[in-house]
Amino acid sequence: MKLMKQTFLYILALLVFTSCSSEETEADRTDQTGEKSMIQNQVTDFSESEFDNPKSLEILKELDICVLQDSLGIVAECSPKNFKIIPFKNNVPMEDAFILEVKAGILLKGSPEPLPPIRHIIVFERENGELVQVNGFRGDLIAKDVGKDVNDIILALYVKADETLFHCRYAWNGDKFEFKSVDGLDYGDGVKTLSPATKDSVTNEIYGSIMQSNLIF
Repeated sequence: MKLMKQTFLYILALLVFTSCSSEETEADRTDQTGEKSMIQNQVTDFSESEFDNPKSLEILKELDICVLQDSLGIVAECSPKNFKIIPFKNNVPMEDAFILEVKAGILLKGSPEPLPPIRHIIVFERENGELVQVNGFRGDLIAKDVGKDVNDIILALYVKADETLFHCRYAWNGDKFEFKSVDGLDYGDGVKTLSPATKDSVTNEIYGSIMQSNLIF
């Protein structure tokens, strides 16, 4: 572990030491390809008493992963305290393409044991009338790039072996979200962004760590 930590300390020496603002909710920027992006932060605390969209409950019923009421408090209820449904395609109904954010540690209907103590991000798209899982991640959805017809998503994925939280951008490739880049990393003292000169090489190395860490399913 010390060797891995030393590797990332070396990487940090190549970084642009710019901390990301936690107060910023939306930011316009242009990426290296000249394409405009608009980053919209996502914050979910599972404390709401009602769903943002009334279609959310119907979607959860269709997925059949929760119960309407559990008197024993064991199986997860279909509640905003356990689930959040987020659209990611402009001009497509939410019930046909959405991100399901699942609270850490809850017991889903039909599962033999509770989820691990980490949030799960599951992407669904409707194919031939049926909802199909196209992506699964263990981490936090922290932002969307809403400047595109199909939003890029930015996930915070913690790689235990590196003791580092990576902010990873995933872009839609027509069928699913595909790893694109590392937008920042945090090994304990705030998020730092990568310099353009080192972003590609460092991104490839970090992608290998993520794939070995059982964060994708």
